[in-house]
Formats: sequence, C-alpha cells, structure tokens
Amino acid sequence: AAAFEVAAAQELAPAPPPAEPAAGPGLAEPPVAVSRPTVTLARLHIQQQDYAGAVAILEQILDRQPANQEARDLLELVQDMLEAGGGEEQLPPLSVRARKIAALQRWLASLTLGRERWTP
Repeated sequence: AAAFEVAAAQELAPAPPPAEPAAGPGLAEPPVAVSRPTVTLARLHIQQQDYAGAVAILEQILDRQPANQEARDLLELVQDMLEAGGGEEQLPPLSVRARKIAALQRWLASLTLGRERWTP
C-alpha cells in the first residue's frame, strides 16, 4: 500500500518547468526554430509586431525557395518597416476602426497582387 501511495504522489506532483535556453550576453532571444516556415507564419509574427521573428522565418523560406517572390516582397517590406521605425519602437495600438481599415486594405492588396500575378 505504501508503494502505491508513493507512486500516486509522484503522478500528482507537478512536473518541473522546462529549462529555458539561456541567452548569452548581448543576445535578446534565441532564433526562432520552425520546423516548416511559411509566409502565413511570418505574417502572424508581423501582426504580433515580432518583426525579428518574421525576418528569421522569411529568410528560412528564401534559403529553401530562393524564387519565392511573395516571401522576398514581404521580407523587403518588413526590413523597410524596421528601418523606418528604428526597429525597437513599439507602435501605439490601433483603434477598432483603424484595424478594420487596415484589414480591408490588406485584403484589397492581396486581391490586386493575385490578379497581377495571374494576368497573362
């Protein structure tokens, strides 16, 4: 019975938290490790204002697919954003109206880009 209680206590004990990799001096965070980098994942990083993560993912995509024009264009855009904003500056949160306008503008731009790519 005592062995059962010890085994039950071990099962109920919380697991220790996973060890976080230590960032060296002068390093902000370790690079993003992605098993399958996609442009969609890079866009999610951009929406979360994680521009460094987006750049890392886009560079991984371009290493594997140098002809991926969408990734190349998005990487150029993110790098321009980093240069224009100084890279470290946080933008103020947008209002609901401004977010809707931005979403509609992105949608229109994606339609226009798709039409340009598929027009003979």
